[in-house]
Amino acid sequence: MSFRVALIPAQSCRSVSVAEVSEAIVLSTNWAAANVSEDGTFTYRYSRHSGDDLGGYNVVRHAGLVNAMYQAILSGESGPQGLDYQQAADAGLRFMLDRLVDHDDWVAFADPQHDVRLGGTALFAASLLHRRRATNESVHDETIHAALRFLMAQQDETGAPAAFWSPSTELPVPDRFGPFATGEAAWALALGESDFPGLGYGQASDAVISYVVNDRREREDILIRLPDHWLSYALAERGRPLSPTEVNYTERLAGDFAVMRRVEATRSEDGLQGFMRYGHALGAGVGAMGEGIGGLWRVGRSGVALGDDVEALSGHMQCVAAILVDRQVRSDMVEFDRVAELGAWFKNGVTQMDDQQHSISALIAAREILIVEADGR
Repeated sequence: MSFRVALIPAQSCRSVSVAEVSEAIVLSTNWAAANVSEDGTFTYRYSRHSGDDLGGYNVVRHAGLVNAMYQAILSGESGPQGLDYQQAADAGLRFMLDRLVDHDDWVAFADPQHDVRLGGTALFAASLLHRRRATNESVHDETIHAALRFLMAQQDETGAPAAFWSPSTELPVPDRFGPFATGEAAWALALGESDFPGLGYGQASDAVISYVVNDRREREDILIRLPDHWLSYALAERGRPLSPTEVNYTERLAGDFAVMRRVEATRSEDGLQGFMRYGHALGAGVGAMGEGIGGLWRVGRSGVALGDDVEALSGHMQCVAAILVDRQVRSDMVEFDRVAELGAWFKNGVTQMDDQQHSISALIAAREILIVEADGR
């Protein structure tokens, strides 16, 4: 018994306050605003042990971080003196607007060195839609519609969207799917339906959701169910009654995220735990888990019965928030570079852009849950 306890200690999550979560949101969004360069790119990968910028870049994660910044602005954050969140997010947006592929009646955000990626354009569209909500500006509406048309053009008769579009063939690349791009497309289309109802975006989103729920595992030979936080966003945004198979899917998804949260709460960076279980998850992993729980909490709030009820999901989310708050770099933890470290999450001394992307979004969802519960709504 003592050996088992040493390997798998009891899970422990402290309570976390709205103020702590808000401070973490500000620190992490500060990181994004302080680490954007003149060309609109962000610090991608950095080592706090050596103080080195490790280079590399990923345009899908770029779009994801810009989207998270607009989510923060939409939630009421503007940035402290000297760090304007919208100015920084708009710089990241310009990087995407300067790299659009224009074809037929659609546009897509792409790395010019590679095939066009579904996920990058989905998160580009989500960024524009969240910016629209945050600013009440319609200046990018035509681009939003054109980007959403690309997502729909990638869908086949089953609703499945191809993960890539080839400039050489000018066609979707057949039988290539993304583990995350599919859910990202469903979410962007759902956001589009919310802002521009009646143009077919909701039906297109529902077709993607139906594919994931009913056909994806068999068609894509997925052995282990993928805990898809992006699809939980899409289900929450649609806000419609779910079919029996969709209810079953969300119940299982809630259970998956609950298990992941429980496992993460028992992990340690120290001693035998750190050796046997590889220490803490990446900030991106904990954040994505929180995004998934937050999305399903919203689904549950709409009245859908989930395997883990709304109260249980709320508890899981508060635990995720506490983990993120406790693992975030604060002023007294900086080793080399305050700008590159303060507000970030590190694994083995390295942070990557998406660690902040997913964590910002998860913390925003956590704050909403904490506020709703405090108000007794």
